[in-house]
Amino acid sequence: MNQPFDLSPFDKHSKDEWIMKVTSELKDNNSLKKLRWEHEKDLLIDPIYFEEDLDKNSFQKSRGVANNDWHNLAPLDSFSNEFIQSLKEVTNFCDGYLIDCRNESQLPANIKAASAQKDRIHFKNLNAEALVSLGSLLTSDHCGSLGQRPCQLNSEPSGVKDEIEKLLGLKNTYFENFSSIIIPGNEFFEIGASIVQEVGISLSLLTEYYVALDSIGSDLLTNEVEISTSLDQDYFHGIAKLRAFRNLVAAVQDGFKMQHHDLKINVSTSSRYKTSVESTNNLVRNTVEGLAAITGSCDALIVYPADTTSHSRRTALNISNLLKEEAFMGRVVDPANGSYYIEHLTRLISDNSWSFFQAIENEGGYLRAKSTGWIDKQIASNREWLKAKTVAGSTSLININKYKKEMSKQDLDLFDPNAFRLSSQYEQEGEI
Repeated sequence: MNQPFDLSPFDKHSKDEWIMKVTSELKDNNSLKKLRWEHEKDLLIDPIYFEEDLDKNSFQKSRGVANNDWHNLAPLDSFSNEFIQSLKEVTNFCDGYLIDCRNESQLPANIKAASAQKDRIHFKNLNAEALVSLGSLLTSDHCGSLGQRPCQLNSEPSGVKDEIEKLLGLKNTYFENFSSIIIPGNEFFEIGASIVQEVGISLSLLTEYYVALDSIGSDLLTNEVEISTSLDQDYFHGIAKLRAFRNLVAAVQDGFKMQHHDLKINVSTSSRYKTSVESTNNLVRNTVEGLAAITGSCDALIVYPADTTSHSRRTALNISNLLKEEAFMGRVVDPANGSYYIEHLTRLISDNSWSFFQAIENEGGYLRAKSTGWIDKQIASNREWLKAKTVAGSTSLININKYKKEMSKQDLDLFDPNAFRLSSQYEQEGEI
């Protein structure tokens, strides 16, 4: 009864010893290679990581914050005839709104209604010409993002600079508490870019904006730019992606000899794994993506509804609310810090993204690489790679190519027709 427990099986072993043991037990010298997997192109993942895999100099920089809090934003469409009704349905469940401003005719009335309910408003697809008319509807209490994208509207650096100068003038007059520029990494991801491509393109865009702001002589570099990104179903890749973003933004700031400051990262759930069948599956997918965003320390979270019903709009917002209020995900800063796997994955994404960023710069920078079609060609190549993986069954889609179930398609209007979804090839071929 008093004999000590034998703890020798739990002694610390090196990675080489573990590999030797696995190879011996599986009786296969290639066992480790067979256990590797590749969810993202050029990101080869081992089945286990050890302390010696860490580069302790690459740990995410401390954000200097007291908690892991984020804003829960409700997505609203200004072009919807039911905007006011949707506003009423979500207001009590969110911290602010992300308003798609494509319908300019109803925009003033809709913004007036939204601004009366919440102080935090983020704009998407907002025409720069509409900024002046919206300025009179907002007060000094309002804050958020104007969501402007000068590099998407101009093909020359001089045009980007002129656009930013106009924005800064309007900001100082009407939008003191708003950031001006958004880097829409999510738009590249949603049309099929890999994580590495999205991060690399975003860094190139950031460089274009820093060059323009620096030439203007603006001292507002710290709060003019935000990043928008989206996450798919790979929980760990999503966490590492956000952490890599922060590390690489700091590296770009070093290049401009700037003092380090965090760029706000606004994360939305992705369409990539969403399907037109079993909307409850999409609800679960949204939860995984939201959890990854929060663990990766997002500043704002936008969870798109699983379908078009008012119940789904509220449920989407409550994913964020449950993770904050009942799961206490906001209480601990960077809970993934120090994880062998996530730290290694962060470094891997950082290294590959930096290389892709440098490739864009070698093409002449974002504006040049975009105008020549080089960026679109890279994304198209990755999109085809993702399609092939799905057809081969290497990428699983529940109820589509795995655990198939006979069912009818649901409302496809829920999805952006320009978004890349892995299940769309099955839907088009009538296999659902």
